[in-house]
Amino acid sequence: MALLAPTASSSDILAVMTTELVAPVSAAMSCATMATTPAFQTKTFASLSFLFPPLFHNHANKHSRSLRLQPAALVRRVHNSAARAWMLAAIAAQPILWLVYRALHFALRIAAALVAVAQTVLRLSWQALCQAFWWHLWACPSATRLRKRLYLELGLTIMGPSGNGVLLVVLWPGWLVLAAGIWGLSTIVPGA
Repeated sequence: MALLAPTASSSDILAVMTTELVAPVSAAMSCATMATTPAFQTKTFASLSFLFPPLFHNHANKHSRSLRLQPAALVRRVHNSAARAWMLAAIAAQPILWLVYRALHFALRIAAALVAVAQTVLRLSWQALCQAFWWHLWACPSATRLRKRLYLELGLTIMGPSGNGVLLVVLWPGWLVLAAGIWGLSTIVPGA
């Protein structure tokens, strides 16, 4: 692209734009006019007029007319063709965008379901791990020996000479008689 001075006029800008845009388009047009047979020209112009109607709408049936256009008209027609192509692309993209949106929505629902399943599996596996740990802790040989020793000590304490006195003090039926007597006195004598 040619560099323009900061104070370039609109005619300078238009001249640079037309030289930049006309050279590739005129090269393509001269390649299209190289074929000499009318059938080839009709096919070429028909396909080009289908792709770019604003550029070739007058030339589909007029083979004798030159394809050279004024630069400003060519720029305008190229611009119109680009705008039409952009509009058609936007219209064609709408169903694709809808499909992408629906696919994304579906993928998010599946991801949410997978996260819920993963949380449930994690919770259940954690519970199973904790149960296995506590069962292993309860059933290990050292814990079994400790339990047997505690049962033996408890049995000896309860059935031994000191255990009998403790059981008599704790489970003495006279406590009920004493409790009833104290309650009766507290109801009969209000200040006591």
